[in-house]
Amino acid sequence: MHNITTSQHHKIKTRTTRSSRSDLVILCSRDFMNKGFTLLELLIVMGIIALLAGASLSSLTRSRTQSALRQGAQQIAQSLRVAEANALAVRVYGSVYPAYGVYFNAPTSNALTYQPFVDLDANGKYSNAPGDVPNGPELALPRGAMIKKIMYWDASGGVNSTTGYDLGVVFTRPAPTISYSSNNGVIANAAYAGVCVGTIDTSLTRIIKVWRTGHVSIGDFSTDCNEN
Repeated sequence: MHNITTSQHHKIKTRTTRSSRSDLVILCSRDFMNKGFTLLELLIVMGIIALLAGASLSSLTRSRTQSALRQGAQQIAQSLRVAEANALAVRVYGSVYPAYGVYFNAPTSNALTYQPFVDLDANGKYSNAPGDVPNGPELALPRGAMIKKIMYWDASGGVNSTTGYDLGVVFTRPAPTISYSSNNGVIANAAYAGVCVGTIDTSLTRIIKVWRTGHVSIGDFSTDCNEN
């Protein structure tokens, strides 16, 4: 018969205690898994998931809106700069050296397209064929973006909204000289003009301004578009 020392007895007791604790944890875990979630717990979890999903969707929608505004404004500004570059380069069209422009037709708000054109009849505005011809296809704004308002400012800084009308911006060689027009003819007193781009479901807007100096700029969410 072997005698068990105090040290060996302590080790055996420790192992027994650890084994008992492990068994207890396993039993508790099994009991918890068998018990499952209560209806109230499930409703709370589902509510939290719904709130997180709603917040993510709202953030995604706003991000897409801002992206459409940015892309639409940059596209219009680029079209104006291309027309200006064509005039500066004295680009030939057929056998003539015409002026180049961009035409925004907004009989109502929320116009989705605009038209670069060649001013063949040299009248400083967009005329229907055979007077002028499109310089490429009609351009559509990115999905979600639209032309909300057309505006121009006179020499004194007074704003004139031309919502419900059109706007033609023409660059004539060689400087180039810039002229603005509406459906009523050339706007002689305009110091600069602007095109407001926005979305149908928000009040966010960006404005593209073009000065007689040829400078084209984009304003971030400008309050100018809210002026009358």
